[in-house]
Amino acid sequence: MKIDFSSYADNLNDAISSGRACSATTFSYDAAEIDGAPGKKRDVSLKPRRPESMTKRIIISTNNPTHNATELCMHPMSHSSDVVGLDGYYCNMEIRELRPLCSSLDVEGCVIFDIESRKVQKRVSLGKRTANVNYRSYEKASVW
Repeated sequence: MKIDFSSYADNLNDAISSGRACSATTFSYDAAEIDGAPGKKRDVSLKPRRPESMTKRIIISTNNPTHNATELCMHPMSHSSDVVGLDGYYCNMEIRELRPLCSSLDVEGCVIFDIESRKVQKRVSLGKRTANVNYRSYEKASVW
């Protein structure tokens, strides 16, 4: 790192001419020479937030009423595959988006999960028409 410093004096020109001002100084942790060229840029590419195995699987809770998709989705420390809970909600854990299941709450934006095809469809209204649009699909569904 190179930094320019100037000493404090009543007359700055006098301080510079008498050698009491610091010039560009090189600081380093060791005595090795610091190159004039900056180092390589670090990799700032977007990396997936979850392992690929988590994005390809959905967890469906069918037996335990404590398996709550809402609580899991809203907890800041939770890390999981997407979840369909007994509370009647679906959580997209990648973006922490919580949507009601159409079977429990028939509203705009609710989702339908087909366990056979492992697809989630989102209900969308266009004027007076309602359509189910493919939202996500999974390679594996784990039923708990």
